[in-house]
Amino acid sequence: MPALAGLGNMSHVLAVEGRTSSELLLVVKDAPFRTWLKTEPTAAGRCRLLFGSAVLPQAGSTGGPPRPHWLFRLTERFHIAYAKSLLRAAAADWRRGKRQP
Repeated sequence: MPALAGLGNMSHVLAVEGRTSSELLLVVKDAPFRTWLKTEPTAAGRCRLLFGSAVLPQAGSTGGPPRPHWLFRLTERFHIAYAKSLLRAAAADWRRGKRQP
């Protein structure tokens, strides 16, 4: 089963903002979120997936420095816990031999 196959069509939520042969930058439509994905070969001949996400800051209301978006402040702790649980589950699957090709 290809990775992310169970998610269905997410094109109504995500759009490609940038792409190279090994990187993909996705934007959540109508939201200040970006997701970055990159693949790179390892010395063992496998493929490593790197990823990250960002919440873009809002411009300061008085022309001051940008500040975190209110949605970021609201969801930051949930996001950290969710990301850690996903990484733990992926690592556990990897150790048990449920590796995706």
